[in-house]
Amino acid sequence: MRKRRREQQLNAKRVVVEEESHEEAEEIHSDQVARAAQSLVEKHEDRGLALTLLRKAFGQEKMLIDTFLQTENAMQALVGLLTGNDPDLCIAAAGCLTNMAAGTDDHARAVFSAAGAYLVTYLQSSSAALQDKCAWGLGNLAGDCAELRDGVVQLGALKPLVALLKSPMPNVVKSATFAICNLLRHEHAHIQEILDHGIIHELRPHMNVTAENRDVLVEVAWVFTYIAAKAEHEHDIVQGQVVPKLGEIVVQTTQQNMDDVQLLTPALRSLGNLCSGSGEARMILLDQCPQLLPSLKKLLTSEHAHIVKESLWVLSNVTVDQTVCEDLDKLEMLPLIVQKLGALPAIQTETLYILCNIASQKDELTQKCVDAGAIPFIVTILKSNELEPLPVALSFIEICFSHTDNSVKLFEEAGGMEGLELLEYHQNETIRSLTNHVLDRYIYKEEVYLLILAIDVMHNI
Repeated sequence: MRKRRREQQLNAKRVVVEEESHEEAEEIHSDQVARAAQSLVEKHEDRGLALTLLRKAFGQEKMLIDTFLQTENAMQALVGLLTGNDPDLCIAAAGCLTNMAAGTDDHARAVFSAAGAYLVTYLQSSSAALQDKCAWGLGNLAGDCAELRDGVVQLGALKPLVALLKSPMPNVVKSATFAICNLLRHEHAHIQEILDHGIIHELRPHMNVTAENRDVLVEVAWVFTYIAAKAEHEHDIVQGQVVPKLGEIVVQTTQQNMDDVQLLTPALRSLGNLCSGSGEARMILLDQCPQLLPSLKKLLTSEHAHIVKESLWVLSNVTVDQTVCEDLDKLEMLPLIVQKLGALPAIQTETLYILCNIASQKDELTQKCVDAGAIPFIVTILKSNELEPLPVALSFIEICFSHTDNSVKLFEEAGGMEGLELLEYHQNETIRSLTNHVLDRYIYKEEVYLLILAIDVMHNI
């Protein structure tokens, strides 16, 4: 089954910006950074102010990080403040390292080499502010590349990061889930290890849809997206009793703010991933979250193409169940789904998967897809130059031809033959093979039959 993971660069790194109204407007120059770096090296009394300036500078311009690193012993001085006895300077130094890790690959590697082990150690600090910055910094390191992600894991970050999910401080939980998300972002992530640390149990209390919990919930939903992307972990999520909670996140968010792309994207994708598995999670979801399908219907009307696409992703995986297809018909969703064939190619493809699922269930549903106006859209897709939806479009049209009496005629009236002829010698082998199969079985066969019938009539005359 198809699975979806987060786009490679989406929220991979983030900089620390304190709640100061003037911070974004203050432009910092390289000479200021050089002086601040020298202040750390020479242990001036104004090191606190220097760290504040450096944190802002590192979040403002990557070139300013280079200026800092070019100052002799500046990095050692910064790490010394991180490990020193002054708690305020320690937290400020952690903020600088976090923003430095959000820079280039070279910057992230410099942070990992000099301070990675300390960042992991201070996840267990008694200071929530320090835990927050260290988890955030590790998240930026993990978001840089696979090598640093593995390096963070090897330093022993997984267990203390999961433990931070128990924190009463929302910022700490958010930073911990951000780091965990980035540690799970790649194909060979240590998912089983993080499951063994009890992450699902620790995430459950953070799955409530409230304004106060919204930012944390976004990260939590992304964590489940990654875990659910591996079919072998479906049972772990089911056992964690969070499947209905994931469904309710979609339902309640749709009711409260259906334009919340940041939350709905991972929430929908996690459901789509879960429902593409063995069926265990899908059955629980549909049984215990009856408002999911009506919510998806509402989301299909969203002005945000991204939300529509993710909603279709869920539907493409739940429509393997005939009962769901019948429910969609009762909710009068088929015309709405068919209309999405006129959207962007990626949305067309998801829509076609859904229609193939629905049409293959029984003849009555196939006919309803045809009656909803699918055929003219299919013809347009066949005549387009978009490669992605073509194989699924050809599969759908074959289902229609084989299960309805009028689809071939409607297809020909809509100019479908021209579309097939364009694909008959297509350079893509799959498309060429599917096209010729449809032509031989349903079009040319009919033409041969009519020719034989005409010959018989002429012979009888």
